[in-house]
Amino acid sequence: MKNNKIIIPDTPKKKIKEEGVITQKIALERVAKSTAEAFGVSDIRKNEILKKLIAVAQIYPRYSTISEVFLNCADRFTEKERLYGLFLMGKIKGLATMMKIANIQTKCNTLTMNREQKLLSLLSKRVIVEDPLLQSLLQKGS
Repeated sequence: MKNNKIIIPDTPKKKIKEEGVITQKIALERVAKSTAEAFGVSDIRKNEILKKLIAVAQIYPRYSTISEVFLNCADRFTEKERLYGLFLMGKIKGLATMMKIANIQTKCNTLTMNREQKLLSLLSKRVIVEDPLLQSLLQKGS
């Protein structure tokens, strides 16, 4: 009887790089006027980050999905910018949770609201968005 065992030589295992965007050590600017400056994110890039978060939130209104999609934007944003985007998502989630627990509703005007308020309005049912232009057009049509 023949011994038909297949012997596979030991192959070197690939080392898995465990240091990614979330697990890496970062240094923040300690003397900064805003959180964006602490992360080293300019106002222009902050607006780009918020635009991307809003665009994703309009399609997928779930925090986990938005965060995952944004975290995978390695070609568009740097690691610190992606971390800042995750910080913004946590901030918005915290605001929405506090509003829900305290049973607070707020009204925002579409003409004067900033991008953070826009993102909050997409992700929270506690934010009532008023559009004065649309209201005036509807009143004139009646």
